[in-house]
Amino acid sequence: MIESVSLDQLRMFVAAADAGSFSAAARQLNRAQSAISQAMVALESVLDISLFDRSERLPKLTPEGVKLLGTARGIVRDADALKAHARNMAGGLEPELSIVLDTMFPQGLLTKVAREWAAAFP
Repeated sequence: MIESVSLDQLRMFVAAADAGSFSAAARQLNRAQSAISQAMVALESVLDISLFDRSERLPKLTPEGVKLLGTARGIVRDADALKAHARNMAGGLEPELSIVLDTMFPQGLLTKVAREWAAAFP
Protein backbone atom coordinates (compact mmCIF):
# COMPACT_ATOMS: atom_id res chain seq x y z
CA MET A 1 0.00 0.00 0.00
CA ILE A 2 2.89 2.37 0.66
CA GLU A 3 3.72 2.29 -3.05
CA SER A 4 0.69 4.49 -3.70
CA VAL A 5 1.88 7.20 -1.30
CA SER A 6 3.65 10.27 -2.63
CA LEU A 7 7.12 11.16 -1.45
CA ASP A 8 5.76 14.56 -0.44
CA GLN A 9 3.29 12.89 1.97
CA LEU A 10 6.07 10.76 3.45
CA ARG A 11 8.30 13.81 3.84
CA MET A 12 5.48 15.60 5.72
CA PHE A 13 4.90 12.52 7.89
CA VAL A 14 8.58 12.30 8.84
CA ALA A 15 8.71 16.04 9.58
CA ALA A 16 5.55 15.90 11.72
CA ALA A 17 6.78 12.85 13.63
CA ASP A 18 10.24 14.33 14.22
CA ALA A 19 8.93 17.81 15.12
CA GLY A 20 6.21 16.48 17.42
CA SER A 21 3.58 18.81 16.00
CA PHE A 22 1.99 19.69 12.71
CA SER A 23 2.73 23.39 13.17
CA ALA A 24 6.47 22.78 13.75
CA ALA A 25 6.58 20.51 10.68
CA ALA A 26 4.78 23.20 8.68
CA ARG A 27 7.40 25.77 9.65
CA GLN A 28 10.21 23.34 8.82
CA LEU A 29 8.77 22.54 5.38
CA ASN A 30 7.47 26.04 4.62
CA ARG A 31 3.90 24.76 4.40
CA ALA A 32 0.63 25.68 6.07
CA GLN A 33 -0.28 23.69 9.16
CA SER A 34 -3.60 22.78 7.54
CA ALA A 35 -1.72 21.31 4.55
CA ILE A 36 0.30 19.06 6.86
CA SER A 37 -2.83 18.01 8.73
CA GLN A 38 -4.73 17.29 5.51
CA ALA A 39 -1.79 15.31 4.12
CA MET A 40 -1.69 13.18 7.26
CA VAL A 41 -5.43 12.48 7.03
CA ALA A 42 -4.98 11.51 3.36
CA LEU A 43 -1.99 9.32 4.20
CA GLU A 44 -3.91 7.57 6.97
CA SER A 45 -6.81 7.02 4.57
CA VAL A 46 -4.59 5.48 1.88
CA LEU A 47 -2.76 3.25 4.36
CA ASP A 48 -5.94 2.49 6.33
CA ILE A 49 -4.18 3.01 9.67
CA SER A 50 -3.97 5.76 12.28
CA LEU A 51 -0.54 7.34 12.36
CA PHE A 52 -1.19 9.92 15.05
CA ASP A 53 -3.24 9.95 18.24
CA ARG A 54 -4.88 13.38 18.15
CA SER A 55 -6.65 13.14 21.50
CA GLU A 56 -4.11 15.44 23.17
CA ARG A 57 -2.91 18.93 22.26
CA LEU A 58 0.12 17.63 20.36
CA PRO A 59 -0.35 14.58 18.15
CA LYS A 60 1.57 11.49 19.24
CA LEU A 61 2.61 8.63 17.02
CA THR A 62 0.56 5.49 17.27
CA PRO A 63 2.34 2.11 17.26
CA GLU A 64 1.52 1.86 13.54
CA GLY A 65 3.05 5.29 13.00
CA VAL A 66 6.21 4.25 14.82
CA LYS A 67 6.47 1.17 12.58
CA LEU A 68 6.09 3.26 9.42
CA LEU A 69 8.50 6.00 10.53
CA GLY A 70 11.70 4.01 9.97
CA THR A 71 10.64 2.98 6.48
CA ALA A 72 9.50 6.51 5.65
CA ARG A 73 12.82 7.99 6.83
CA GLY A 74 14.73 5.53 4.64
CA ILE A 75 12.64 6.37 1.59
CA VAL A 76 13.01 10.12 2.11
CA ARG A 77 16.77 9.65 2.65
CA ASP A 78 17.06 7.62 -0.59
CA ALA A 79 15.10 10.23 -2.53
CA ASP A 80 17.25 13.03 -1.15
CA ALA A 81 20.40 11.08 -2.10
CA LEU A 82 19.08 10.58 -5.62
CA LYS A 83 18.27 14.27 -5.94
CA ALA A 84 21.74 15.23 -4.65
CA HIS A 85 23.40 12.96 -7.22
CA ALA A 86 21.24 14.42 -9.97
CA ARG A 87 22.23 17.91 -8.87
CA ASN A 88 25.92 16.98 -8.92
CA MET A 89 25.83 15.13 -12.23
CA ALA A 90 23.49 17.29 -14.30
CA GLY A 91 22.23 20.50 -12.77
CA GLY A 92 19.40 20.86 -15.27
CA LEU A 93 17.93 17.44 -14.47
CA GLU A 94 17.29 17.94 -10.75
CA PRO A 95 14.17 20.15 -10.82
CA GLU A 96 12.31 17.74 -13.07
CA LEU A 97 13.52 14.77 -11.03
CA SER A 98 12.19 16.40 -7.85
CA ILE A 99 8.75 16.84 -9.41
CA VAL A 100 8.64 13.23 -10.56
CA LEU A 101 9.82 11.86 -7.21
CA ASP A 102 7.47 14.01 -5.16
CA THR A 103 4.35 13.15 -7.14
CA MET A 104 4.94 9.61 -8.37
CA PHE A 105 6.29 7.25 -5.80
CA PRO A 106 7.52 3.83 -6.92
CA GLN A 107 9.21 2.84 -3.63
CA GLY A 108 11.16 -0.19 -4.83
CA LEU A 109 12.35 1.54 -7.98
CA LEU A 110 13.30 4.70 -6.10
CA THR A 111 15.43 2.78 -3.60
CA LYS A 112 17.05 0.68 -6.34
CA VAL A 113 17.88 3.69 -8.52
CA ALA A 114 19.23 5.68 -5.58
CA ARG A 115 21.54 2.86 -4.50
CA GLU A 116 22.72 2.04 -8.03
CA TRP A 117 23.36 5.69 -8.78
CA ALA A 118 25.29 6.14 -5.53
CA ALA A 119 27.40 3.07 -6.35
CA ALA A 120 28.04 4.15 -9.94
CA PHE A 121 28.91 7.77 -9.14
CA PRO A 122 30.53 7.88 -5.67
